[in-house]
Amino acid sequence: MKKKFIFLLSFLLLFSSASAMSQKKMTLVINNIVFEKDFVVKNNRIHIPLRLVSENLGADVNWKEDARAVEIINKGKKIVFYVDSNEYRIDDIVYKIDSPSFILNNTTYVPARALANAMKAKLEWNEEKFYCNINNGYEIDPTRDVDPIKDGKDLATIDKIRKVTDLAGYLKDGIIRVEEIDDGKVYELFLKDYEKKNLSMRFIFDKKNNLTFYKFDYFPNEKYPFLEKHLSEEESKKLAREFMDLVGDKKRFLKENEFNKDQKDYIPEAGTYIFYTKSGDVVVDASGGFVYAYSNN
Repeated sequence: MKKKFIFLLSFLLLFSSASAMSQKKMTLVINNIVFEKDFVVKNNRIHIPLRLVSENLGADVNWKEDARAVEIINKGKKIVFYVDSNEYRIDDIVYKIDSPSFILNNTTYVPARALANAMKAKLEWNEEKFYCNINNGYEIDPTRDVDPIKDGKDLATIDKIRKVTDLAGYLKDGIIRVEEIDDGKVYELFLKDYEKKNLSMRFIFDKKNNLTFYKFDYFPNEKYPFLEKHLSEEESKKLAREFMDLVGDKKRFLKENEFNKDQKDYIPEAGTYIFYTKSGDVVVDASGGFVYAYSNN
């Protein structure tokens, strides 16, 4: 009889514990980045995944096995949430929370309000729409450093373009960053005074390492007077041709007698050249002391 009572009591405790916690899908927006993630309602409190939120708020996160705690380093502050505890710590100050942190499916969940307060982030919660917005102004840099092996073919093309378009020897080596996108990679090369972004070169390559877009951006600056002058028609034609020899669509360009009506009727602006292929076209603008080109293939 005693064993049956203990078993029944254990079952009721397990059932009541499970019913007290519900897991649902939510739209979680962290510094304007949208995630569709699980959140947990427990003790009438919203609990959110600690690592996902903290890292996207700009913090470093470490798991401390011995203490069964998660350590967050945020702007020089050390924040520690203890699993199954109603306390968390910021440096040497201990704070109380009305619902303990816990682990579910190898993810540590903490009360949303407590984490937002600890990270000094603004929290917005819409219960009807299951929408949670947390923002502390941190912006994640989506770029990475170049990889000589992974980016080798692209870098070789970029180097050739720089040599062709360097009209007055101004395009010195600068900082180059890469951003992975769905269709390929974007390279941004910041040149002189790159901190102010006075000069930059932007390249987009598709997944087959074909250049699909190139632009030399500049902001008018007295240091670069050569950028203000326009090339002569002869100079711009020469530059456009050299450019196309390097990076143009390797398929054959159409001859004038192969153009369709729209191609024949369209007259580009002075200094702009359009090279047509059967699959699309490549536009080159060499009119202003720099080259701008893109392909719509």
